[in-house]
Amino acid sequence: REPAARAAQSLTPGAHPLRIHDQRLTPKDGEKGDTWLVVDQMEELYTLCTDSEERIRILDRLLTAAAPDSRLRVLIAVRADFFGHLAGHRPLADALREATLLSPP
Repeated sequence: REPAARAAQSLTPGAHPLRIHDQRLTPKDGEKGDTWLVVDQMEELYTLCTDSEERIRILDRLLTAAAPDSRLRVLIAVRADFFGHLAGHRPLADALREATLLSPP
């Protein structure tokens, strides 16, 4: 059996994460398997993005990856001193409860 092809992409949130990265939040068309999205420097959602509504909307879009039928898989990298900010969004905190890996610098 041939392994399913996978697509991978990354993003750094920046000041307007949803406006800039909207297309990356959807699995690649025509690809077999899952699309992996690596969100590096997730803390930028709190340091650069000043629009709290946009912040909530992108978090909700990232959380669609938790649906069993989703083809989007998300890996979030965030500095430890910003981890508490992620807990402020209840659905994200629930998702992270079972899926957190602490990595040394």
